[in-house]
Amino acid sequence: MIPIVKAYSNYLSTIMNLLLKQDNIETDVQAAKILVEELLSKTQLSFPEWVYHSSFVPSLQQGHRHFLMKIEQLGQVLFAMHYVARNSIDPLLLNELASSLKSCSEDAKIAMQDLAARLDFKTKDDNFTIFYDDLIALENHFNKIVSLPLALLDVSKDYIYVSAFIYDFKDLYKILVTLAEAIR
Repeated sequence: MIPIVKAYSNYLSTIMNLLLKQDNIETDVQAAKILVEELLSKTQLSFPEWVYHSSFVPSLQQGHRHFLMKIEQLGQVLFAMHYVARNSIDPLLLNELASSLKSCSEDAKIAMQDLAARLDFKTKDDNFTIFYDDLIALENHFNKIVSLPLALLDVSKDYIYVSAFIYDFKDLYKILVTLAEAIR
């Protein structure tokens, strides 16, 4: 699981670069995505069959399966974020939100690094409070810029894309917290 979590962290970095149009980075994002997909397919092929062995405690089987599903769900959220980042979004809107987006991205990468360290039995840090605070700040910042009710967001595709990206960040946060709690 550790290589997958590290690949997720790298993939998120490239997605953020693509979203903020820092460079012509589409090839880097595609390479990161392919690495994640390859690691996921290898993990599914080498799924720990011992979890289903009759001598393994049945009450623990569900927890192992849940953990693996959450790891895969983390990848699905990143794929959704990549999809949004590929779209053309108003640069002025992105520039205004850039610092908040970068803060959330850094927080997510730190949380993923902590998750990898926990899986390697190296740390038990909880950096989720800062991530949550930055996520709320991003959402409030976006709401100040938009100043429209959610029902009227269909007026601008840019607003829809950014709100979808923020929603994906929220999903990312929830999954990372769940995974960190699972290996506490």
